[in-house]
Amino acid sequence: MSGDEGSEGQSPEGANMIARLAPQLVPWLQWPEIRRVSLTQRHVAHEVVMTVYQRYLTKTAPTSISARLDKLGMRLNCAQAAQSKGSPDATAMASGGLLVLEQSAFVLAQNCENYADLFEHVGFTIGDELDPGCTALLDCIERITSFRDAVIRLREHARAQHEAGPRMSSRVQRTGAWDDD
Repeated sequence: MSGDEGSEGQSPEGANMIARLAPQLVPWLQWPEIRRVSLTQRHVAHEVVMTVYQRYLTKTAPTSISARLDKLGMRLNCAQAAQSKGSPDATAMASGGLLVLEQSAFVLAQNCENYADLFEHVGFTIGDELDPGCTALLDCIERITSFRDAVIRLREHARAQHEAGPRMSSRVQRTGAWDDD
């Protein structure tokens, strides 16, 4: 390998082309490939880190974690409303929705863990822009944690309601219509 070739035997022109294409490639690559290419080619790492920040960690991007949490928050509100109805069908729908919301929170948390790993290993490539990226990542982690906690509280409430049995009308309870005496 000559001194002017990039890592893994690529020419500088090939590496520059990968760096230019990084913003389009990042959404299509799996995490191991993103990590591998970022660790092996510094100028590609810069583009990957900036793409991750702009695409997933800014509050204005439609693909951001914040935008996804906003949509999941609406679904959590729907599950809470369905659960408050108390009917068996509504409770079943809410339970299914809570399972999806809990899994979604797990996936978002895993993505944040991957982004933190990327920032830790190659974040130096973006220089002073690392601070806003890390701050945005921490904000996302806090929001995900709060969201996950809300889902868990609602799920626990649903479990407690299920164990308590069906609700009876307050009028029936007051008049004692179901008493055998």
